[in-house]
Amino acid sequence: MRVFFIYALLSFGLYTAHAQQPSIVQLLADQGFENVAAVEKGADLYITYENNLYRFEAKGLANIIAQLTEADLSLFERVHFLLRSQDIPMALATLSINDLNAYKSGFIDRNTLASSMQFSIEIEKAESYFKEAERENLSFYKIDVPVGVRLDYLLGDFRDGFQSRTYVNSRVLSTFGR
Repeated sequence: MRVFFIYALLSFGLYTAHAQQPSIVQLLADQGFENVAAVEKGADLYITYENNLYRFEAKGLANIIAQLTEADLSLFERVHFLLRSQDIPMALATLSINDLNAYKSGFIDRNTLASSMQFSIEIEKAESYFKEAERENLSFYKIDVPVGVRLDYLLGDFRDGFQSRTYVNSRVLSTFGR
């Protein structure tokens, strides 16, 4: 009886410790990525996300890879990233788990890791995996209002050697549905 009680207590403790760890999808959604989902297909992990409008795509992918170095991906051989823009799939990036582990261990640098990645615009198969997947941090019905400043300067006029004009650019963007 005592052995059963200890076994039950340990099992419950391991279960709650595992349940408390946030998923990769939740980690990416907390960082601000939108329409995030993950699907497991055999030895492959597929992650789809939409980078917000204020980040460079390469920087967004680098942030995701940094998050993956903290995750346990021992069950997988490859990770595929389906990049989206306004819920339209744009490109598929594939990364080997062996290369990710070598990067995590310091055996290769980020330039070598980037050159080992494969990029493709053949996205139909990967897109089909996400038809039924539940997405986190949906971007639908949100309104983005990016505002930027543009400075133009003109050189070479003999009467006024330096001229400048300052503009404030703004626009409204939204995705109203799927």
